[in-house]
Amino acid sequence: MNPDLQSNRFLKSLNAESPQIPIINLYGNEDDCRLVRLAGTYEHKKENDSPQNISDACYDETLFSCYNSVLATCIVFEVWHYATGTAMALAGALDPCYLAASAVHYSAADKWTEAHRFVQYDVHNEWDRIIGATHVEKVENWHKFLWWSWCDVEYVTVSEANDGFIPNKCSIMDGSGLIINREIKGVNHLEMNSHKGMRQNLVQIFTGAYGKDFNPKQ
Repeated sequence: MNPDLQSNRFLKSLNAESPQIPIINLYGNEDDCRLVRLAGTYEHKKENDSPQNISDACYDETLFSCYNSVLATCIVFEVWHYATGTAMALAGALDPCYLAASAVHYSAADKWTEAHRFVQYDVHNEWDRIIGATHVEKVENWHKFLWWSWCDVEYVTVSEANDGFIPNKCSIMDGSGLIINREIKGVNHLEMNSHKGMRQNLVQIFTGAYGKDFNPKQ
């Protein structure tokens, strides 16, 4: 047998009675705005997967400027309607007609608030629910007044970590009986095969950065 192969600790472990094969579990994960990142990558899917993408360009943030513009527009109109409604309500002391105008502005402000919350929270939470990356938690709210105390119970939906398509709980391997060195990289599902961060991780794995067991030269 080749002396280099005889000295390779990893290959020797395969012949052991109870081989302990080290495993690194690489899986995608996005911290925030997962749906926006996923949409940006999908919009540039051809460029992302192209062999000519030698600069390792990433496209997960290409729609952030558009997303932030929509969010800012909602907030601007929300604040403007609330401020105008408040001014009209104060002017109602002089002319009751201003009170009706104030009510219209407050109603419009509520609509813009709903739009703001939808863009910033609801659309992402709904996407997490669709792909199964949520769970329900029971929340107890205790109240006390004099000698009375009571508890209100509500059930809230909590979003879980995911890569835009797959919840992390479905991506992480069961580590029982295995030597696992896990590396979580924040990229979405569509960029797992081409993101420069993922490529850097693979290079580090096979150059021994995660331990000598993964270095073919050891």
